[in-house]
Amino acid sequence: MDERSTDHRWTNPVRTAGLALGPLAAGLIMLAPTPAGLGEAGWSAAAVAVWMALWWMTEAVPLAATA
Repeated sequence: MDERSTDHRWTNPVRTAGLALGPLAAGLIMLAPTPAGLGEAGWSAAAVAVWMALWWMTEAVPLAATA
């Protein structure tokens, strides 16, 4: 690898935080009790939506990967 090229993904603290917070938030949502009137599939979809939203907002991964 060329010494002049660096991986800039890890130099932005917002991206790094988003990369960790996305799956953490989704996991916490999945551990919470399912709201009345919402099935397991809906609750899982909500968890994935929060994960994707956090990654979109922080641009933790390329937008095409979360779309």
